[in-house]
Amino acid sequence: MENNKENNKLSISKMRRKKKQLKEVASEENPMINPNTETQSVSAKQESKPKKQNNVKFYGKKDNVPLEEKVEKFIKKQENYEDEVNLSIYLEIAYQYKFLIFLILIASLIAAFAYSKKQVPVYEASTKIFIQEDLMELQIINNKPMFKKNYDLNTWMEIIKSSEIARRTSEKLNGRISPSRILRMISCDAEKDEEHIINIKATSVIPEETAEVANTVFLALRDYDTETRLLGYQNSLEFVNNQIRKKQAELDSLDEKIDDFYRKNKINKYANNVEMN
Repeated sequence: MENNKENNKLSISKMRRKKKQLKEVASEENPMINPNTETQSVSAKQESKPKKQNNVKFYGKKDNVPLEEKVEKFIKKQENYEDEVNLSIYLEIAYQYKFLIFLILIASLIAAFAYSKKQVPVYEASTKIFIQEDLMELQIINNKPMFKKNYDLNTWMEIIKSSEIARRTSEKLNGRISPSRILRMISCDAEKDEEHIINIKATSVIPEETAEVANTVFLALRDYDTETRLLGYQNSLEFVNNQIRKKQAELDSLDEKIDDFYRKNKINKYANNVEMN
């Protein structure tokens, strides 16, 4: 009997401990439950969750926005949030290293100032050339007479930048500046809104050379054009003289044939001419 009583006491104490454990679990899951109430059962605790779900209230009107639009809006919000977060992180990093950034900026300014002081200044001079349209000229190409067409501005600019003009310019400067250097110094372009004007520019670290080279290039171009025209005139004149000589030889040959005809037929051409007159 005593053993039965002890067993009963042990079972009652076990049940009490289980009740306490259940109460503690219930209080952790639902803080609204009073831990002092011993009459609350496990079934009541389990039914508390669906009751809460039934008591949920929705405020506002239900929207008919498609799910895809909601997802896109959510993604955009997330991207904007990430951008803001990244910007704030960058600002924090910049603020932490502000002294280093300031030193780098000062060093860059000092380096730029030193470079500008060491850089050699470049001077520029320019001269303008007016290209006049000429009359049609006779030109001999491959022993055939052809009329020369006027050069356009692009052709003249190519002539100005040619090695021939650079060589002539160097010769006029007594070889003080080499032709290769002159080619690097000069540039030319057509004057804006003008059809017959070319602007020649010369650049150099020596200011006296710029104006001298620009003006000498013009003189070299003028001499080149004069010599080219003179050579064309000489070739044309030689061609015309050759044609005259050929025609004169043909006339002389024809006169000889006529004289032979008169002699063979014993005709006095002078007498006939007198009678005809």
